[in-house]
Amino acid sequence: KEKHVRTIITALQMGGMVLDRSTPVGSVYMNLKDRMRFPDWVVVIKCLTVFHHIFHEGNEGFVNHFAAEERATVDVRRVMETNVRQSRFAPFARSYSQHLLQWCAMKHAIQFPPRKVVGNDHEIFVMARYAALGPRGIFRELPILLDTMDVLIQVRLQEGLMRTMFGPSVRMLI
Repeated sequence: KEKHVRTIITALQMGGMVLDRSTPVGSVYMNLKDRMRFPDWVVVIKCLTVFHHIFHEGNEGFVNHFAAEERATVDVRRVMETNVRQSRFAPFARSYSQHLLQWCAMKHAIQFPPRKVVGNDHEIFVMARYAALGPRGIFRELPILLDTMDVLIQVRLQEGLMRTMFGPSVRMLI
C-alpha cells in the first residue's frame, strides 16, 4: 500500500548504516533483503516495487550505496518457483528485476539520474546535463543509457498483469 511505502521512504530519510539493523536504513534494507529470498512471487514482486520507489524517491545516499554495493539484492534469478499459480508472473518478476539491476548499474557507472527530478523538469534536466557534457561525455554515457533502455523494453508485460495487484509496478515502468 502507498502509506507503507511512504513510511519506508521516511525511514530511509532518517539515515543510519545500511548493514546495521538497529538504524532505520539498516532495518528497512535488511527486512527487504530478507523478503527478497521468499519463495513466494507475490512477496518478491512487492519488494521489487518498494525498491523501485526507493530508487526514485528515497534517500540519495542510500540509493548510491545500494547501486554500488548491494544491487545484487534485487536479482531474483535465484528465487525458486514454488507455486504454479504465482509462477505465471515469474517472467515479469525476472525481467523487472533485471531492469532494476541495470538501473543500479547505470546509476553507479554514470550517476544518472544524479538527483531526484521533481515534476516535469526531466526534459530540462536531461538537456542541461548533456549540453554540459559535450560530445565525449555523451558518447561515454550513451551505451550505458541504451543498455538500460534495452532492458526496460524487455520487461515482460503479460496479458492481465495490469488487473492484478502488480498493476502499480507496471504503471511505474510505463
